[in-house]
Amino acid sequence: MSTNYHSAIATGAAANAATFNDPLGDLDAAIAAEAVARAAAVDVVDDRVSTIIASSGTSSTEVVDSRGGYTALSDNLGDKYFRSDVLLVDAAFEGLSAAGRFQTIGAALAACTGGETIIVAPGIYTENVEIADDNVKLIGSGMPSYDSGTGRLVNGTIVRGYIDCNSHEGITVANLGVDLYGVNSVGALIPSQVTNVDLWQTFRDLVLLGNGNAALAHAIESNGGGHITFDNIYMRDWYHGLAILGNFVNASNIDCYSCSGTSIVVKSKTGSGNAHHVNISNVNMDGGTASYLVRAGPILIQSNDNSYSTKFVNVTNVTCRNAVNGVIQIDRLGDLGTITDCNFSNIISTGDLGIADIGDFNPEHGQRITFSNCHSVSRVSGYAFKIGGTGDADGIFVHGAVADGSGSGTVADPGLVFDVMEMNGLRYGVNRIGVTLADDIATSITPPAASGAFTISCGNDVGIYGLISYRAASSPFCATTGAGSDLNTTTGALANAGGTDVKYTVSAHTNGKIYLSNRKGASRTVILTFFT
Repeated sequence: MSTNYHSAIATGAAANAATFNDPLGDLDAAIAAEAVARAAAVDVVDDRVSTIIASSGTSSTEVVDSRGGYTALSDNLGDKYFRSDVLLVDAAFEGLSAAGRFQTIGAALAACTGGETIIVAPGIYTENVEIADDNVKLIGSGMPSYDSGTGRLVNGTIVRGYIDCNSHEGITVANLGVDLYGVNSVGALIPSQVTNVDLWQTFRDLVLLGNGNAALAHAIESNGGGHITFDNIYMRDWYHGLAILGNFVNASNIDCYSCSGTSIVVKSKTGSGNAHHVNISNVNMDGGTASYLVRAGPILIQSNDNSYSTKFVNVTNVTCRNAVNGVIQIDRLGDLGTITDCNFSNIISTGDLGIADIGDFNPEHGQRITFSNCHSVSRVSGYAFKIGGTGDADGIFVHGAVADGSGSGTVADPGLVFDVMEMNGLRYGVNRIGVTLADDIATSITPPAASGAFTISCGNDVGIYGLISYRAASSPFCATTGAGSDLNTTTGALANAGGTDVKYTVSAHTNGKIYLSNRKGASRTVILTFFT
């Protein structure tokens, strides 16, 4: 198509020069000669350009090329004009020189001054990509696929090296893959390394392949910066998947396979600042079926500096298979920083946790944390819900939870408030706590008030029931009304194998805790319903 066009330029200019003997004749002859000379060198490239742009995912009917001539293309480039701000990269350009044509991504980036779109042909580009200007768009010609035989990415546009955006504004990276198989300690994509700067970056339609647990690297490390969007990203075989350290970040349609350290981490820390207003949705986390080194790491909400906080985080629509360390973890690392006002909803986790003392939903720290419609089933080990014994979690609310009795149990070290609503600091409704204890095991819970009343019941033991009045303060008190034959009450702290033998014992203590001890000879799950 472009060959006919350039031939038409040459023929028309030559005819004009021969027919009209005017001062412009020499100019027309020069145009004809230039058109003929460049057609041979450029037309092959232009044909390749049509193919590249057609597969790049970007859309237009006619493109103005960087030499000022018109090349008709398929409807795939939108309303872009193909001038000097649209650069093409393809190894097939070897031996053919034309403006805006490059064999490597690095060469195209070196020609950028800001605002360019770089369209990269299918193929493998073994280079580290350093973006050095604002508003550069790096667009590949197709997401690659994973070849289980070679362990590498194949087809589409593949970069065998990292992509560093160097904290530039307005960057877009899309429709390509990064393959770092065999490379340790190097991440695939680095959007930002600055704090408190709105970057307005977009990353979409990406496949990122790492070197597994031992690589100790992130697929994506967004270390500061705000207003960043991640969409339709597949991360496979990383120690960490997506790291979000910044504000106003949206991540959706994320697929994490064998990201064993963490699948996603939202974190405030020294050097990165706060992590506020983060939305994460539509996530698949798959740990496969092999050793814990390739299991699914959790979505981790974390802080590590008292000067910064992690707040206003929404996580919704998540499925997880075979998590190594739970599906949701909340942790103030070193008891530093603040984590508040986070919401987790519509999350299903199934399979092995790998660690018996961990919960699928493990809010060890944090205030005003809500779990809605969260399911934990078929655990080989670990609990459904667990608050760590050394944590400072307060105001953890669970609505519509589903958990079976698999693994280590349903709830451990509970400070959880089930089926409640909190408005303006006041709790309304019924506070319900479920606790599973093995035989000769004791635990403690923090009741919603220092004194009051609650019912206790056990679905698999008709002898454990009653209405209990308590005071967990000075001069503690604990007594039952209408108690079942297998329920005992007392005061004071209870240790493992404490309480009355062959009974289930409930005790109030001066430290504000209610103690529970199971000595029934087998595991028991009880429901405590507090009236507030």
